[in-house]
Amino acid sequence: MKPLCQAATLTVYLASDATGTTVLSSASYPGGAGFTSCTPQVPGQGCLTYTKTYGSTTTNPSNAPANVYVFLETTIGPRVIDRAPNSGGAIFTLCDFDATTPDYDSGGHLILPCSGPGGEYFL
Repeated sequence: MKPLCQAATLTVYLASDATGTTVLSSASYPGGAGFTSCTPQVPGQGCLTYTKTYGSTTTNPSNAPANVYVFLETTIGPRVIDRAPNSGGAIFTLCDFDATTPDYDSGGHLILPCSGPGGEYFL
């Protein structure tokens, strides 16, 4: 997978608030853990996915937050080229793809089943 621009770095920030002031974790591509290439929806375009693992959710409470807000930043060297969104991050809600066993978030709440592909959720 080629970066967005030659010599560019893409950083994914996971925050606990929509303003992005409280960053829970971040990872950068290329080189960061959790990134994999994928099949693009439009042939000829690039595709990249990011997965963050919080460990087991079978214990109550787990380390997985119920919600995170996602921000993306592109840099070349020390210069920030773009940050998206500029304000008000998109919320992603924890969900359970295998609801046959109970799983819990960091607040001790039962994680609800996922609604299917296309939603904004994370595992």
